[in-house]
Amino acid sequence: MHESLILNVMEKLLYGDIQILEILRSQYRDSKIINVECSNVGFFVNFEVDSNKIDVDGIATDFNIGDLYGTVDGIQGAVGFILFVIDGKLSMLEGYTNGIDVWPDDEDIYLIYDSGFDRNIEVLEKQWKIK
Repeated sequence: MHESLILNVMEKLLYGDIQILEILRSQYRDSKIINVECSNVGFFVNFEVDSNKIDVDGIATDFNIGDLYGTVDGIQGAVGFILFVIDGKLSMLEGYTNGIDVWPDDEDIYLIYDSGFDRNIEVLEKQWKIK
C-alpha cells in the first residue's frame, strides 16, 4: 500500500546536492522496507539499513527531515511527511493528516516543499547541526 507515493515522497525528501542527502540516498537504495503500518489518518514505513552511517562533522546523528507536505483539494498542508534518521541511518517515514480527517487517495496528493517549489537546503542544514 502507498508504494508509488512512498517512492515519490522519498525522492523529494532526499533531493539535494549535499553530502548528507547523498549518503541518505545511498542508504535508501540499499534499504529494505521491513513493515508498513497504515491507518485512516496516515502511515508509518520502517526501514532496515546496512549502509554506512552518516559521518559528517558537526551534524547530529539523530534528526528528521520534514519540509515536505501534500496539498489535497486546495488545502495546503493537508498531509505531511517526516523522515526520521536515528543513529545516522534511515529509520522511519511517517505520513500523517493535518487539517483533514481521513487519509486521501494517494493520487489526489500534490507534493510541495514548505518553502515552495524550490527546496531551502540551508534551513535543513541548520536544523541538523549539533548545538
